[in-house]
Amino acid sequence: MLKTSLYLIVIFLVGLFIFKFTNNNSANNRITLQNWAKNKILSETAYFQSHHFSKKDVDKTYNDLSAINDNMLIRFQIVDGKVSSNATDTSNPHIIKASNSFHKFFDHLVKQYPLDQNVYFIISISDTLSIPDNYTPTAPIIVPSKYTNSPYAQFLLLAPHYKTVSEWPKIYDDILATNPHYPWEHKVEKAFWRGGFTTSSLTRSN
Repeated sequence: MLKTSLYLIVIFLVGLFIFKFTNNNSANNRITLQNWAKNKILSETAYFQSHHFSKKDVDKTYNDLSAINDNMLIRFQIVDGKVSSNATDTSNPHIIKASNSFHKFFDHLVKQYPLDQNVYFIISISDTLSIPDNYTPTAPIIVPSKYTNSPYAQFLLLAPHYKTVSEWPKIYDDILATNPHYPWEHKVEKAFWRGGFTTSSLTRSN
């Protein structure tokens, strides 16, 4: 059902964007972050706030798109509070590694935000997702990147890459602890991008 599946997605995104607040954050910063996260969640899930989908839709979308060679998809489920995936059905090392990273993340998330319903969802771990021109997904797909002007953008929900997601809670704590020493109003309008090696995962140590 829409309510069941959307609940997981919303919780997932809340966990990614406002995973945990500490006393290092001021009340104003917390309010700003919460409002930003809520707006982001509403924006990403806009289509599915009015379009129902079921576990059958999730299964169909997964089966159809995973049959395309270039796609690397994982079908997750959280049943009775236990996280599992179909990654054991594949020999693809990238899928297995991604599944382990997300599994670790979801385990931690479910402990903080217990679910009272079973949920099912799809994650794409590749930078691109191949969708045939004549095909319309029936369920959302969590992706690390997307073209916002794509005709399928409404079906794709942004989330961090699997190589960083397992470390995100710890990194976020560091960000919160550092923020009071470097307030936004004192920062210059510049961005710094650090790319990573394509053959290794990004961790706190590297």
